[in-house]
Amino acid sequence: MISFQFETYIADGAEHYSYGADYGKGMVQTSKTVSFPESLLSLVDMNIDEIEPAIRQLNEVLWQLTTTREKQYVEEVNALLDELELRHIYFQQLALDWRYRLSRAVIFEQYTEDMLPRKYLYALPDTLRRMQGQIVELFENVLDADNSDEPTSKRMVDYYQRSGETAFRFYPQPIGFELIGEVFTEVLTPNNIYDILDFQLRACVKQEIKMRRCKNCGRYYRVDIEDTAKQHFSVLHVACPYCGTTMSGEVHKTAEAFSYIGEIRDGREPYFGLELWFLTSFQGKPVWALNREHLAYLIGYLSADLREKPPGRAKMTQADHLPTFMKTAKNRERIVKLLRQMQEK
Repeated sequence: MISFQFETYIADGAEHYSYGADYGKGMVQTSKTVSFPESLLSLVDMNIDEIEPAIRQLNEVLWQLTTTREKQYVEEVNALLDELELRHIYFQQLALDWRYRLSRAVIFEQYTEDMLPRKYLYALPDTLRRMQGQIVELFENVLDADNSDEPTSKRMVDYYQRSGETAFRFYPQPIGFELIGEVFTEVLTPNNIYDILDFQLRACVKQEIKMRRCKNCGRYYRVDIEDTAKQHFSVLHVACPYCGTTMSGEVHKTAEAFSYIGEIRDGREPYFGLELWFLTSFQGKPVWALNREHLAYLIGYLSADLREKPPGRAKMTQADHLPTFMKTAKNRERIVKLLRQMQEK
């Protein structure tokens, strides 16, 4: 039986992927890096009609496998997955997941809907079309550089209050908090394509990525001004990266990064005001963690007898951003106790 891994994170203006499968001879890993949010934009522009036949055929072959259990259909399924994974990096995750499911189904002779969820595949083309529309609508109302001068957070709240259930829904994510190079960042281990879309779309909102829609080809693209001299202009002419059409637009300054400490207030996330799951208080002050990995980091740091700074020139670590009351020697033991209690949730 095979195992697989698929992880992605966003750092330094790029989206990074690491994925691979173990067929009994060790994990073979592949890495890929593209400009952020290139994958999200390419999914929005994808012609679903072109991939729908392959998905429908995959579903049909799985049905034949389920009813006959003949090995020839296993080979056909793998061939169709080979075709799909070349279409988009998101489908790489789908292909790895389905090969894993297929190997389990064959080994345990369990061809159930839980093991091989054909209903998910059947609905996938229409699901992708619906998400394309929702993402474009969010771009138009929240991130379009030409539509409003209001802060992104206000535009986001206004849009969701107007749209209600028709807007893209954000859900809890299978996210770790890991040290990548010299910074901690969120690393997603997605269960499906929706998880990756959710992860990258919320990153666009957090980082206030400005988008512009080409008046010629109608496609959205990220608007960046890398020339520092031009960043001070009030209006610039920018060429569409797809068709080359030049359009003028006002220059806006956006957030270069998203700071959890700067944005999370009183244990609530900034855009919907929802209370964090790992939240408690110490002497009337909120103590919180983003997820279990973050919680483990805090416990480890505050419990350590020696907390060293990285060698060399001054560097900021995650712990530098902790409130003073958490790092004070007389409080650490009691705060660690509170953090351990949260681990039991």
